[in-house]
Amino acid sequence: MEKVKIATISEIAEKGQIYRRLLGKSYLLRKEGEEYIVFEYICRHQGADLTQGREENGILTCPRHGWKYRMDTGENIEGDGRPLKRCPFEIVDGNLYLILGSGNQEY
Repeated sequence: MEKVKIATISEIAEKGQIYRRLLGKSYLLRKEGEEYIVFEYICRHQGADLTQGREENGILTCPRHGWKYRMDTGENIEGDGRPLKRCPFEIVDGNLYLILGSGNQEY
């Protein structure tokens, strides 16, 4: 299991959400209330990079085939029902570390 620093908490808190690319994948880091969430920002349908998608009223539309996801939960509301993958992370000394290779991603 490897941890990789992906952002600082202040970066996320300041903007509410940020995007990062790491090891060929896109990630969305969000603050929801007092909680932080990290999603693999890749459409579950055909792997489209969702940073190119359209976000409106808290709903993200995939640029490739129009699947829709809730930004706050990752829930798939138009597609086959598979939500965005949630990624495990740790916060240490104001830094957010993505935990790689843990096998604990939620699908």
